[in-house]
Amino acid sequence: MRETITVTAVGGFPVGGQESDGRFEGQAHVQYIRLARPRGAFPLLMLHGGGLTGACFGDTPDGRPGWQWDFLAAGLDVLVADGVGYGRASYRPRPTEALLRDRQTLWDLFRIGYPDSRFPTEAFDAFLKQVVPVNRDLPAMRQAGYDAVVDQTGPCLLLTHSAAGPYGFRSSLALPDSVRAHIAVEPSGAPDPDTTDLAPLRAIPHVFLWGDHLDDDPMWRDEYASARRFHDALRSLGADSEWIDLPARGITGNSHLLMMDDNSTRLSRLLCDWLRSKGLIAPPPTDDEVTT
Repeated sequence: MRETITVTAVGGFPVGGQESDGRFEGQAHVQYIRLARPRGAFPLLMLHGGGLTGACFGDTPDGRPGWQWDFLAAGLDVLVADGVGYGRASYRPRPTEALLRDRQTLWDLFRIGYPDSRFPTEAFDAFLKQVVPVNRDLPAMRQAGYDAVVDQTGPCLLLTHSAAGPYGFRSSLALPDSVRAHIAVEPSGAPDPDTTDLAPLRAIPHVFLWGDHLDDDPMWRDEYASARRFHDALRSLGADSEWIDLPARGITGNSHLLMMDDNSTRLSRLLCDWLRSKGLIAPPPTDDEVTT
């Protein structure tokens, strides 16, 4: 049963974009839910991965409250963005490369088919219904859209999943005053510390969250290694960066879709604890505070 939360506003708006031949393209979309009594000074901005939309942070495919709800219940205003070419954001009139991944590809890519998998496999069909095509010719436009979102909604706490990770890192580099923390959930790589000046990120705390069975796929090994080099470089700069490898903590079986796995609420609480340790979420109110 969900606890009761009180909100003051629910809505959404387009961000960014440019006009071309009498049409706008390149704008992202942001949905917002604002609480009556937030316990954090900054909203949480959630960016989805490739082939998904902001819906991935809503209720899980098997009907449990998702991360959007969990972070609202923790006391944060929550913003959920749809990147350019996805969901309620703009679509390019004639994308040249669009890929809609099939059932088996997603089963394997998102590491769902293991005997100890925490993904609710009985609801895999429900998950497939929220999958959308990946438009591969939009990276510059998508980056500009996310930059506009961070610029307009910041200062914010940033949570990125998968392919949104590199976009989020680049937005933070461009707009460091607009990002007060970055939660990177299984990022699909990261900027190369050898060719990127990471100094703008020195004051932004980072945390990286990883699931299980990454060693079984060369692609995931590469993405993990890329993000680890980035994390290590942040630490070398004196930045606050934490690396959470769930199997190393005795939490096994998590897929790439950690926000949908059967322990998703446990993981969101882990992330909220990290935010509290940085002073970015106040402790829950006491009984006396609730009644005043």
